[in-house]
Amino acid sequence: MIWFGGSIPEAINAAKQQGRIFVVVITGDDEQSTQLMSSWEDDRVVKETMECCVAIRIDAKSDICVQFSEIYPVVCVPSTFFIGDNGIPLEVIAGSVSATDLMGRINSVKQMHNQASAPVDSSSRENASSASASQPTLSVGSSTVEPATPPAYSQSIISRYRTCSHRDWTSGPPSPEFSG
Repeated sequence: MIWFGGSIPEAINAAKQQGRIFVVVITGDDEQSTQLMSSWEDDRVVKETMECCVAIRIDAKSDICVQFSEIYPVVCVPSTFFIGDNGIPLEVIAGSVSATDLMGRINSVKQMHNQASAPVDSSSRENASSASASQPTLSVGSSTVEPATPPAYSQSIISRYRTCSHRDWTSGPPSPEFSG
C-alpha cells in the first residue's frame, strides 16, 4: 500500500483536490492489526486503491489518533474509515477483514463515492435528496448498518463499536458522552 506521508489535513486536501476517498486506517500492536495490514498490503487491494484513495495509517497510541477520534470516535482497534468529500464516513470497518472482504468494501465505497460526486441534472434534483446510495454504512464483521441520518449514524457507530471483541481505548476509557 502506498501510504500518504503527510499530515491528516494534507491528506484531506489531497483527497479533495484529486476527487478521491480519504481513508484512515487505525492500527495497534495486536494480531488483528497485523492481519488488517496484511490485507491492505495485498497486491489486489493496492491496485484497487491506487487511483481512488488517499490513505493514511495512524498508530492507535499516537496523539494524532486522539485528535482524529475527537471528530470520528475510535473505540475499536484496528479500524478503517472511508470518508467522503463531505466529511461523512461512507463506511467504517471495525476489526480485521480479509483482503477479499476488503476488496468488496472498497468497491462498495467507490460506488457510493462516485454516485455522491456525480453531477446531478435539473430533472433529478428532487430525487437526489432521497437517494440512499450515498448513505454512510458501518460494518462490524458481516453486519452492515445503513442509518437514515448522520446523527443516527453517530449513535449507530457508538453502539456497534461496543460489540467489537477487541478494544484498545487510546486515551483511557470512553468519555461519558459515549457511554450509556
